[in-house]
Amino acid sequence: MSIFKFENLPSTKTPIVDKVLEALQTNILEMMLPVGGIYRNADVNVDPAKELGFGEWELREGVVFVSASRTDEDFALGKTGGEKTHAMTIEDLVPHEHEQYVTSNSGGGAVRSDFTSEDHGFMYPQGCSTGSTGEGKPFNICQPYDVPSYAWVRIA
Repeated sequence: MSIFKFENLPSTKTPIVDKVLEALQTNILEMMLPVGGIYRNADVNVDPAKELGFGEWELREGVVFVSASRTDEDFALGKTGGEKTHAMTIEDLVPHEHEQYVTSNSGGGAVRSDFTSEDHGFMYPQGCSTGSTGEGKPFNICQPYDVPSYAWVRIA
């Protein structure tokens, strides 16, 4: 397959010239796409080895590329991480409390109520929670994204 267009060159019809031009094309592309290089194609999801004629390639699907960091170990070269959705755990929540109070009022009985500013009686904790809420379903934490192409990484 010819990536470069050589048909306008004079006399490219001889087999030796065609072989030289093909080798030149391959050498140039191999320099541009070394091992570790990323090949992106928006139109065709075909292994670049078939398209370009060299290398071993690995398709990277459904991930966002982040550049390597020399100072942040979370982004050291070769590391992966992140998650598409996340089910929150108790450890993820900001520390907080939900107390429920009982107040004694002038009617003589104990009436359950939330804390108010009525200035009636004595407020004391009841010793139970207000109950739980939520279904525990994972939520989306994807950053905004655009999918312009397939991405292949040369591995050999």
